[in-house]
Amino acid sequence: MNKERKGKVHLCAKYYPFPNHPRARVAALCAEYAREHGKFWEMHAALFAHQETLEDDSLKEYAKELGLNGDEMLAQVYAGKFDAAVERGVRQGNTAGVDSTPTLFIDGRMNALPLLPWFLPFTIDDELQWQKEHGWKFGPANQARK
Repeated sequence: MNKERKGKVHLCAKYYPFPNHPRARVAALCAEYAREHGKFWEMHAALFAHQETLEDDSLKEYAKELGLNGDEMLAQVYAGKFDAAVERGVRQGNTAGVDSTPTLFIDGRMNALPLLPWFLPFTIDDELQWQKEHGWKFGPANQARK
């Protein structure tokens, strides 16, 4: 999907740690540390893959696997260095009506995941067509699924 839409779609992650998950906020703060070191998406993938193992020792191990200093990361996290970034994401999510994670917005349209495999590319193509034509032109929609 990314190769077909290269340069047309921008993915921007916002923090919205789910309040019912006891370690979600700490994980979000660790992701912000990783962002500072150019490893956000790698940390994001590790945290998402290990949602049930987010204790400090595990977080330090994920950091180490990415070439980051886990002790430094947790020291900065617990010192509050990244609190403002995470709180900004929570405020933005609340304002936008987010009530579950992950949630994607495509030009302001909310899409709560998981989606059917074809739905995300269809939604992106629909938005790109809207922008190209400055609105919808009535006629058959492209229904091609891959």
